[in-house]
Amino acid sequence: MIGVVCLHTTYAFTVGDMPYIAQFLYRTAVISIPLFFMVSGYLLLGRESAGFSYSFRKILKIVRFVFIFVAAYWLLYAAYHRDFTSLRFFVYTFVGAFIQRGYFAIFWYFGAMCILYMLHPLLNHIYIKERGRFYALVGLLLLLQSTVFILNLVDLGEQSVYQPFRLWNWITYFLLGGLLKRVDLFSTPILATVVASLLILNPFYQQWLIPYIDSGFCEYFYCSPFIVIWVSAIFLLVNKIKITHSGVIAALSRLFLPVYVIHPSVIRYLPCYKFDSFGAVSPLVYFCTVLLITMAVSYVVMKIPVVNRIFRL
Repeated sequence: MIGVVCLHTTYAFTVGDMPYIAQFLYRTAVISIPLFFMVSGYLLLGRESAGFSYSFRKILKIVRFVFIFVAAYWLLYAAYHRDFTSLRFFVYTFVGAFIQRGYFAIFWYFGAMCILYMLHPLLNHIYIKERGRFYALVGLLLLLQSTVFILNLVDLGEQSVYQPFRLWNWITYFLLGGLLKRVDLFSTPILATVVASLLILNPFYQQWLIPYIDSGFCEYFYCSPFIVIWVSAIFLLVNKIKITHSGVIAALSRLFLPVYVIHPSVIRYLPCYKFDSFGAVSPLVYFCTVLLITMAVSYVVMKIPVVNRIFRL
């Protein structure tokens, strides 16, 4: 949650006159989206009772959630323009939300999750019943990911594919979440060393390859073996931390979805250029400000019972 806000608040600063802090924050936040899918795989794979009916219910909840927000936006838009006849605009916004187009482009993640829920019964069966095939599938997907990354470097890769359909990334990270649930091969000191070392190397690694990819967006590094190893090490390291109860984590987890939904609007109405006066630390100040405002608003709206129910997927 925090990493995604970091992604969306620091990128604009990476192309300015003070790129150092911004580059470090933005390049480090590359782990956020892969971790989304890894956590989903960790929690969903291995559930004996999770069949087609479970997947259908989850997809239906996602579609309902997106529909509510698009409908509310369309009504406000139509009321402002005094035109309630533009159903084409509503359909465009609703469909576009799932494929990273239009006002709710941030909802592309839900489009990808709908596809994963469709595939979940099959993937879950392989995960539980056919371990050899599961490991082979993970290996093939990792090979496919690496191939796509090489193609990215020669300008023939992912640029023309909408993010929800980059399934070589999302299925791989989803399955890795399940795989790492079964793995405990490395000690905490080794994992911590790997995580810290790659944390330091990551900005330089991405900066070195950006000219070949011809894009500054870190989304084209999700399929990089470097990022896959780093994210996996982070996941394993965090998974070794045993917490019996944490009120802070529980409270933050309830804010995940509202923060995800609300933070683009905060960014839209609080543009980054207003923080230029903070000099070299402007990216950090802007990121923290947007995050705190978004979390505060999310906390308040989640106190409203009907809104709380809407955000329960």
